[in-house]
Amino acid sequence: MKVTIDPAIQTNATLTFALERVDAILATIFRKLTDEVEVRWSLAGPEKWSPLYFQIQYEDQGTGATIQQAELGNADQLKAKLRAIWGDLLRARTKAIIHRMQLRLQEVETTS
Repeated sequence: MKVTIDPAIQTNATLTFALERVDAILATIFRKLTDEVEVRWSLAGPEKWSPLYFQIQYEDQGTGATIQQAELGNADQLKAKLRAIWGDLLRARTKAIIHRMQLRLQEVETTS
């Protein structure tokens, strides 16, 4: 998994440590796809206590969400939120694949 962390976060040792734990959780969620996923972390605002913005990219689909810094301390709640974000991305990806297949089928039917 390629992880990019905003420099503003990297200067905060507590947040950096918390995100290392989050990366371990993400690896269990992504499983075999871990090497194909890109994750970006940034602050959602200018203050160091601002929520974190989490972006995930898998193939040609991406999504993001804000995560309150306090949520980083509750592993179960965080896991559920990260799984929901991953599920949203997979649903969007599946929908895009189906749409491309339908378009391709229409092309084949019109040329036949």
